[in-house]
Amino acid sequence: MLTVNLVFLLHIRCNAQQSGFELELGVGSYNMNNLKELNSYIQKNLGFHTEVTANFPIYPYFRASAFMNVKGNQVGLACSFHSTGSRVSASDYSGEYRFENLLNAYVPGIFVATPITQKGKLHIEGRLEGGVIFSKMENN
Repeated sequence: MLTVNLVFLLHIRCNAQQSGFELELGVGSYNMNNLKELNSYIQKNLGFHTEVTANFPIYPYFRASAFMNVKGNQVGLACSFHSTGSRVSASDYSGEYRFENLLNAYVPGIFVATPITQKGKLHIEGRLEGGVIFSKMENN
């Protein structure tokens, strides 16, 4: 099961009369239980002691979107990039062992946003967004 928690650090919006774009930077926390179990399995089955030095930590994500205003709503396309990973390692005078599990994901999607309220610079909207996750995992 994948659980993603996102926190927005920076959100920039540029509006024209009929269209606009957004850039977003945030941090994501990913619940990678199956891959954490893989790290434990690797540690148990090696003939020497290892440490998990990174276990899918919080990592920055980036998102860009473009939209058009249609009947008071915004309809648009978005794409985001997410990354995280883990490392099981050991080292001593004779050498070093490392098992790295790196994950990257691109998430293109579409959205519809409806303004709820705006007071000064505070802008609250309801948003429905759907997309597809294209992920790549590399083991080193």
